[in-house]
Amino acid sequence: MRTQNRLYRFLSVGIVTLLTSAVATIGPIAGAGATTVNPAVTIAGQVSGGPLFNSDPITMVSALLAYLFLPSDVAVLTSGDKLIADTYHHQVRRVDSTGNIFAYSGDGAPGCEVGINLNQPRGVVSDGAGGAFISNTMCGLVVHVAVDGTTSVVAGVVNGSWYNSNITPGMLATDAYLSQPSGLAYDTVSGKLYIADTFSQRVLIVSAGLIYTVAGNQSNGYSGDTGQATAAQLNYPTDVAVHNGSVYIADTNNGAIRVVDQNGVISSLPLNHLGQLYPTGLTFDPAGSLYVAYQHSGFVSQIDLATNNEVAVAPPVDDNLGGIDFDTAGNLFVSGSMRVFEIAGAYALPAPKQLSYVALGDSVAAGEGILYGWKWDGKKWVGPTTTNPVWEPAADLSAVNQDCHRSLAGYPQLVSASKNYTLVDLACTSATAAKGVLGDQPFAAPQVPATVPAQLGTLDNSAAPASSVFRNARPDIVSLTLGADDVGFSDIVKKCYIPNTRCGTKSDTTALAAKFKLQQANLATVISELNKESADLNIRPIVVVTDYYDPFPDVGTNCIDTQAVKKIIGITDAERTWLKAQLANLNSGIRTIVESSKTASQNIDLRFVELAETATSTNVMIGHQYCSTTPWVYGPSIRYPIYVPGSPGATTNPAPFHPTPEGQSAIAYRVLAAL
Repeated sequence: MRTQNRLYRFLSVGIVTLLTSAVATIGPIAGAGATTVNPAVTIAGQVSGGPLFNSDPITMVSALLAYLFLPSDVAVLTSGDKLIADTYHHQVRRVDSTGNIFAYSGDGAPGCEVGINLNQPRGVVSDGAGGAFISNTMCGLVVHVAVDGTTSVVAGVVNGSWYNSNITPGMLATDAYLSQPSGLAYDTVSGKLYIADTFSQRVLIVSAGLIYTVAGNQSNGYSGDTGQATAAQLNYPTDVAVHNGSVYIADTNNGAIRVVDQNGVISSLPLNHLGQLYPTGLTFDPAGSLYVAYQHSGFVSQIDLATNNEVAVAPPVDDNLGGIDFDTAGNLFVSGSMRVFEIAGAYALPAPKQLSYVALGDSVAAGEGILYGWKWDGKKWVGPTTTNPVWEPAADLSAVNQDCHRSLAGYPQLVSASKNYTLVDLACTSATAAKGVLGDQPFAAPQVPATVPAQLGTLDNSAAPASSVFRNARPDIVSLTLGADDVGFSDIVKKCYIPNTRCGTKSDTTALAAKFKLQQANLATVISELNKESADLNIRPIVVVTDYYDPFPDVGTNCIDTQAVKKIIGITDAERTWLKAQLANLNSGIRTIVESSKTASQNIDLRFVELAETATSTNVMIGHQYCSTTPWVYGPSIRYPIYVPGSPGATTNPAPFHPTPEGQSAIAYRVLAAL
């Protein structure tokens, strides 16, 4: 009876007969390189003695006493708790660190009321932020459960259609008809959700609320290898995994694992899986090996994608295996027919390596302004007491550090301290792509040295040699904040705040548009050079590129900090609105270049971090802009000496609109989330 319930995807009697015969002949995986790590140990469920089923989120019992009804998937949350898609109990259940089990989503009654019940959930995956995505399979929905328990639909229409899909590329995911969605994968960096839409014979992707087809032409079969994946046939895909930009599909009834590369071309892994049938669960370990759960053989295997060699990671586990997932300690969890198992140490974590981190960029990355000693008195910025502040790091008062205005409170320093990275901080105030990152950066007298060496240098696009500092660091991580100085954004802001001047004219907008175009080309060159440097060094670092936070208030200009110096600083609502619009244009261009550079940048793992408010992210300064009661960014009153030539301290550079230590911490949090 259990086999019939789990075999909803096998539609013909002939196939079931063939399956029964084949399973009878399967023995343990054996052969060169075959290994056994650890036996599978039950962490939830029992074969007899049930049923014990708790349908509320309060009552907790030992997971070993609970009765599971054909669980289809398991996922590990960021907390380490395990989620189980308890399919025929119409519920997702949670096993905590003490081994107790309780309801996570669904009241146990089959239904499609969002946030109340589920109907045969077959897929669950962590969102990387404490919540999870769930396939409410028989309702044709995928829902998201946030860390606070709030449930929302991210894809599908309740009982829209099981067979006749209305999906067109780029339509709203919440208007799309799904056909028994099952396994899920989520990329925490890009925010993209992948869905094995089993009965439509496709794999789908939801990106920024829109849905697209990754693979499958809606007809079941086996065809299409070496061609476009959207024209290929799949045969009841049940799970999906993503690694290095490629999508891996458990093409269950074809007994195959299909791969869709970054160009949308599909192929099949040339497995030597020694008689294994019907893959149903996929996941990756941190080293990039693929793990596969096979439905009826009882085996979970590891596939080295470099050699396609496949070995078992444990003795036979259980019949009717489903989804699998790793925890951060390298333990593998897999769902079986009535239980969920742990294979301890399936992946042996390597000894931790202290990763190398190189920070590139401008004054935001350097931590400009923090060490001038300005303090917020509730109305304006007060200070500094000296016009010649001492720069950090305290142990290195070199001329370069003083020129570049680097601070230990800059976000690269905070990220490095949090992750125990070895940091080489090359960020420098006023750096542009051409003069700072790719080429040497000159400074006006009397600063010494007169030139700071290029942060990155180039291999072939300039006379400047590749940076020996960058090359010697052999970075695992690179961060880059760049672009504001390329377009002279600080000068634009300064013009807007000078009294009795007007900015945002048609000529201002036209001139800035031309600068944006050049800035984007320069950023593309920097990314290309990072890619070339990495190839030359035979490394593949994570490269995190940020946009810029928005320091300006969302409404009005009559704020505390402006009023404190209203006689010398002036700005209108129209000017503020124009500044915000131009900042949005700068950020949009940065994101466009990063996204368009990913395909050609095979030697770097390129990631984009949003600091300003967009459809998918909130401004890191939200509620803390310069005129708030607790600003995380220095306001215009810090600029007073610059705006009044000849005044005391006129030669200082207090850096308005740069992040305070709190603002830098907020940026660091975003960057850390991308790593």
